[in-house]
Amino acid sequence: MIILALVLGLSAFALYFVFWPKPLPNFPHNPLSSILGDLPEILRMIKSGKTLSEYYGILVERHGPVIQMFIGWHMSLVVADRGEAERLMIKFKNVDFPPTVFRMFEPLIPLSIMGLPGKDTWKHHRRVMGPTMNRRFLTRMEPHVLEMARQLVNLWDRKHRIVGDRAFAADLDLGLASMNSLAIIGVGASLDPLDRIPASTTSVEKTNESDVVDIPVKSSTPMFDGIRNLMTKVGAVFLLPFPSVTFPAFLWLSPSWRRDLHMIRSFLMSKIVEAKKREVNHGALATDAESVLDMLLLPDPRDGTEQFDEKELLDELAAFLIAGSTVGKVLAWFVKYMPKDAEIQRQLHNEMRTVFDANKEDTSKYLADLNDPDKVPILEAVMAETLRCAQVTSATVRSLLNDDIIGGYHVPKGTTVIIPLWYFATQQSA
Repeated sequence: MIILALVLGLSAFALYFVFWPKPLPNFPHNPLSSILGDLPEILRMIKSGKTLSEYYGILVERHGPVIQMFIGWHMSLVVADRGEAERLMIKFKNVDFPPTVFRMFEPLIPLSIMGLPGKDTWKHHRRVMGPTMNRRFLTRMEPHVLEMARQLVNLWDRKHRIVGDRAFAADLDLGLASMNSLAIIGVGASLDPLDRIPASTTSVEKTNESDVVDIPVKSSTPMFDGIRNLMTKVGAVFLLPFPSVTFPAFLWLSPSWRRDLHMIRSFLMSKIVEAKKREVNHGALATDAESVLDMLLLPDPRDGTEQFDEKELLDELAAFLIAGSTVGKVLAWFVKYMPKDAEIQRQLHNEMRTVFDANKEDTSKYLADLNDPDKVPILEAVMAETLRCAQVTSATVRSLLNDDIIGGYHVPKGTTVIIPLWYFATQQSA
């Protein structure tokens, strides 16, 4: 018994030593009191209603612009020095996505451009997906976006007639409209109906304590909710200790993860099967395709082979849908902020009228003008301020490809670097 106890004790000590956080020299950090590192404090902050972005700011206030942060034994270097951040991300490009990011996308879209490391396969995906961002293709997709915007305006007009001068919820409408737009561009079909209010509804009594009127609907939004749930679930990888073990277990134990992943993949597979039955114009340009799916099913123009296998195709289409959730969040914050400044509304409205009135004869020029900062400075400023205030992208995470010097001190290859974008955006100098 004594020997067994000794062996167990030594084993526990060895494991404790292996998993104890190991800081780099010369960089400050919080006192290390357990193998969980900073995780307990982070979870307390999140429980109190604060965000991880705000925690980065607290670390900067405590320790300075370059700080070590520990999630379990894993160390990340938070670089809140603007000059160092620009050098790392723009000038020398000594960074790539860290293993944690690939681990996040591995259960969801491992073979998409979002989930692949920057090597030959990633370069192939970038080449094949390139025409989806071509101005010719985007211009041809404009009618789909405009139609969804028209449906959204009609829905809000209907809601206004129902509730009168009271407020109604709009965030789900924006998110669903954005995701439906990308779904139509991606696979030629929307996800969930935008207007789900029964035709018989003409008025609604206030049924809750808030100032927002709850308008009953006749159906739910399973696809939209499913995609949001999947993205929430994969985001947990950044807060789990020892994620290589705990993250797969976390997903495996979630019935909603399995349900929603199956639902999204089944939807996309049905669209792939439908698209393959359509006649393919082998001589067509990629930018002449009716959707991203049709584009990706075109033979490789170099040798006539398939550009993607079925798994790659499925993952790239899923990534396209997921992008819609981010667009919806940006628009929701835009709608939240704009009513607070009537003068900015007026300036933006006049700027948009100038762009659209100038291109009545050639509507293909809309997109070019809207993407020209010199022609739409108010739009550029409004969207930049929306992104800054909304924390849509609160931080970017990278891994060093080679040893580097940060803040005057050596940092080894493979170190995870966090650039706290929200912290920069909240500084007065921004």
